[in-house]
Amino acid sequence: MTWAGMGSSRVELFEAIRRDARREDAGVRELARRYGVHRRTVRQALASAVPPPRKTPVRAAPRLDPVKPLIDAMLREDLSAPRKQRHTARRVLARLVDEYGHVDMKYPTVRDYVARRRAEIAIEAGDPAVEAMVPQSHEPGAEAEVDFAELYVDLGPDAVRTKVFLFTLRLSYSGRAVHRVFATQAQEAFLEGHIHAFARLGGVPWDRIRYDNLKAAVSRVLFGRDREESTRWVVDPRLCAAIIDQLTFAGNILETGTTSYRLAHARSATAH
Repeated sequence: MTWAGMGSSRVELFEAIRRDARREDAGVRELARRYGVHRRTVRQALASAVPPPRKTPVRAAPRLDPVKPLIDAMLREDLSAPRKQRHTARRVLARLVDEYGHVDMKYPTVRDYVARRRAEIAIEAGDPAVEAMVPQSHEPGAEAEVDFAELYVDLGPDAVRTKVFLFTLRLSYSGRAVHRVFATQAQEAFLEGHIHAFARLGGVPWDRIRYDNLKAAVSRVLFGRDREESTRWVVDPRLCAAIIDQLTFAGNILETGTTSYRLAHARSATAH
């Protein structure tokens, strides 16, 4: 059985070769036979206790090589683009197919290259990005996330650069998302985005919707009985009726058996 077959590391192999050569004055041929390695490996061990790094084989990529400059150009554009408008691997693949006709490209190939080159290009530009991943788990249909992102699009025949706002509601479990573009971030757009998303999804999350990236004014409207209301965020009763109508039409109403604080408070106020 060779040394590698015994499950030992190359560092331990080099140490053993150097020890036997020092103690027993064994020759290169004998050490190679004893440990089942090439004589070149024995000479490397005698020259240095640290094994040389393994050479990474350079594999030909006939499909990927022609598009590497195109992908690199997209990733360099991302260095100055808003974070929400940077290329994902799927977007890169879609552009390669739609704009450049590379219909034979596969997603795993593009994904792996984008993941490696994005970090390299960032380092070349003097802006190394360090990303941390935190695993999360969500129950089906329990949670959703809402965000309003600022985007710039070219509108009209003159391609006028215009600032718009993208409303996104994304289900945390499945990743399914609904998007809608608005001209402002006003309350009407915020509520209309919810109505549109709930209608497209056929219901609402049964646990919570997260609004981590929205402004404090929006959070005051959405959470808490004792909030401070801004005149910009006053709910029109007709709009509330439209929302309730849309929710009851598109969703399923479940009787939970619990007491509603707001309903009890409203009844108490009416009685007095």
